[in-house]
Amino acid sequence: MLTENQFNNPADSGALIPFSLNSAGDDVFLVEADAAGNLLRFADRVEFSVAPEGMTFGRYPDGAGSFDLLRGVTSGGANTTAIPAYGEWVATQFPPGTASSSMALAADPDSDGLSNLLEFAFKLDPLKPDGSPINLQPAAAGTPLQFTFTVRTDVTGLANRIDVSSDLTAWDTTEAAVERLSTVPNADGTATVSVRLRPNPPALQKHARIMISL
Repeated sequence: MLTENQFNNPADSGALIPFSLNSAGDDVFLVEADAAGNLLRFADRVEFSVAPEGMTFGRYPDGAGSFDLLRGVTSGGANTTAIPAYGEWVATQFPPGTASSSMALAADPDSDGLSNLLEFAFKLDPLKPDGSPINLQPAAAGTPLQFTFTVRTDVTGLANRIDVSSDLTAWDTTEAAVERLSTVPNADGTATVSVRLRPNPPALQKHARIMISL
């Protein structure tokens, strides 16, 4: 592993050429040379754009796969898993020059209460305040709560879970009190999910939330 400090160290006689990468995007060529500095062959080239804060670009599987956006920075260790779909979404949703902090998974640049991860999962606009992605339905068949939401199904590793609670502090994450009524695929790579609390849930289970993970 090489770092910028190894190229820009005046105390190192081998650091002959100053080197750095542009955080706004750059490309890197790897070539092989002999002891005299004569170029022997081209080995590799990668090009990258600005990375969302807390993330980086690299190969997954480590050192062998395609060059994609990774979940986190792991300098000196094995690369984290890649999430190329999020990188593609960022490239289409955010204009050039957007600060990396605004593109982070946990960021909320439009201040609508939905993080970029949620905007990505529900296919919403991260730069335009959106309403709730949850649509409440009239109570039916004795259930106190029924709702629908539309979530992406075209991204590997993207998952959703319905939690319930009686006090907004302790949450049941097992979905034991939840019944998924239907999952209807849509043409845009999403599915509309219909959910309700079971007809006879514990009396105090009256709050629900959707947990998104990637």
